[in-house]
Amino acid sequence: MEGELESIPAVNSALSNQTYTIETSELQADKSIGDATTDSLTNQQYAMKGTRAFEAHDITTGSGIIVAVVDTGIDHTHPDLESQLDQKQSRLFRNSTVLTGTEKINVPTELEPVERFVATDIEGHSTQVAGIVAASQNETGIVGVAPDAKIISLRPFFFDELVGDILSLTSTFADLLVAIDYAIDIGVDVVNVSLTVGDPDPGSISRRRVYAALNRIIVHAIENGTTVVAAMGNDGIKRFLRIYPSYQ
Repeated sequence: MEGELESIPAVNSALSNQTYTIETSELQADKSIGDATTDSLTNQQYAMKGTRAFEAHDITTGSGIIVAVVDTGIDHTHPDLESQLDQKQSRLFRNSTVLTGTEKINVPTELEPVERFVATDIEGHSTQVAGIVAASQNETGIVGVAPDAKIISLRPFFFDELVGDILSLTSTFADLLVAIDYAIDIGVDVVNVSLTVGDPDPGSISRRRVYAALNRIIVHAIENGTTVVAAMGNDGIKRFLRIYPSYQ
């Protein structure tokens, strides 16, 4: 199919849609994705100190900036985030369909689907990311890099199947691209993508095609005034501690 499409003069390259599945831990009925403490945790935010983000708040706190977080959804009831989250523009992307409002969805705290805001967090990762980005200055929990920025939850992940007590967190490459394109279309300032997709072998044809598709959408974003930020992974802490040994 890819070869047939690439034979069309107007097509530069083609990539079969890929499905990504992550096995989550066993269901825990008492798990809560949005717990926060009433005590300030800013003294534990070593990354904010290391990057001098707190000092940067004397210059700007992100007021007027909109950040779209493409991830596992955002807990709209979290006390650090509920005032920052734009639910009206938040979306769920499932099999290239864009969904809004509420629907019955699988969440890791329930054995049966429950009625929830479609772009709510179903795993926990994205709420953490959103907090790093824009947790409000309210003397609760942490403070974000841009505490006055608004955030939009774009969720291309969903729990597809329940096998025993194991939920499989699923997404497709097409849903990721559609989510980024949606963010560009509504005019957000920044798109944050803290995900890893594609073949881990950097020399594989599949990896190169994934890179080419992402490159095209990112160029499209830049041309429309949207900055796309991607995570480098979780191995950077060793380098950080070499630079800032006092945080060990």
